[in-house]
Amino acid sequence: MTKFQPDILAPLPLEEFFYRSWEQSHCHIARGDSNYFSDVVSIQDINTLLSTRSVYFPEVQLVHHEKEIPISDYADDQRLVNASQLMQPMQAGATLVWSQAQKEFSGLAYLCRVFTQIFQMRCQTNLYLSPAGNQGFRSHYDTHDVFILQVNGSKTFRFYPSDIQLPFPDDHYDPEQNPHTDVKQEVILNAGDTLYIPRGLVHDALAHIDGPSLHITLGAFPVVIRDLLQEAIQVAAEGHVNLRKALLSETYDSPDPEGDLAQWLTRAITPENINEARSRLADQVALGSAAESHILASTTEALELHTPLIVNKSAIINVERMGQQVKIRTHGQVVCFQEPMGQAVEWLTEKTTFQPRDLPGLAVNQQMALCGHLLDNGVIEK
Repeated sequence: MTKFQPDILAPLPLEEFFYRSWEQSHCHIARGDSNYFSDVVSIQDINTLLSTRSVYFPEVQLVHHEKEIPISDYADDQRLVNASQLMQPMQAGATLVWSQAQKEFSGLAYLCRVFTQIFQMRCQTNLYLSPAGNQGFRSHYDTHDVFILQVNGSKTFRFYPSDIQLPFPDDHYDPEQNPHTDVKQEVILNAGDTLYIPRGLVHDALAHIDGPSLHITLGAFPVVIRDLLQEAIQVAAEGHVNLRKALLSETYDSPDPEGDLAQWLTRAITPENINEARSRLADQVALGSAAESHILASTTEALELHTPLIVNKSAIINVERMGQQVKIRTHGQVVCFQEPMGQAVEWLTEKTTFQPRDLPGLAVNQQMALCGHLLDNGVIEK
């Protein structure tokens, strides 16, 4: 597949998006280019996959905002989806939902890798295929930020008043506790447009009557401040036994000679612990990003000191120096290099092309070994 550059915010600069919209309000980017996302996924791609492989509920399911669609209407006792039985419920208005679609569609997998590299956060994708004039879900809010990428057709997204601000993942939407009757604002999303919706903003979506609607929901999972503090406390507890003691009831608990719990927590949130926590959480983001296979794509055979090599920028999420160690994060992998390898890794990640003999501070055997390792992991290419 030819790689595309799925810039989901273009032409809006990333810095402006984070300043004006992120975690604050929805952001609609209208492009007037109906083919903008056509290389990512298509209705034909969905038809092909449903026709050529076994798909199970709940990976694929049907939903309708007014009624529940029985699984038995389109799947057998083992929850194997029957592609031919999807047609009738969809003709009656059901929306097809394909969850974690990046695991099956190569364009979505690439989209997720690019997003993780640019936004430095985990993500996943779902597909929503709605018949003309129909609605999949009732009004609700998501507990993670979402980017709606309209592939085919048009949809009207309606936003409702809500007192919920930045809910946690386990803060499930309850329509009884979050009543709303009036539409606060509407956005018409056409093919090629992007719509960002922050977590906690109540919304629903209705496909237009002029044709079916296909959109990608890219769910973003940022590291929040709570995560950082929890990880920093974990780091501190690994080095201080007092933070690993049992918390007894007041009846049995004795005074702590080192200070009370609040004092120990204050000591835990140090710049050093925060930095270590940030690094660990960044590792989790990298390890959670699906790697692109490079089996048999590169080997150390025919690698010479003067062999031209290309740095695969799309494979590198970030590079971090930690004292005498350099950590390079790629999709699905975190690799640490001690000096002098670390300095050479920092040097080459700033380049576009180079030759093994150019690597600074390394003996010839080290230059060859480092290049062979990075070739095998897709960080550099011949």
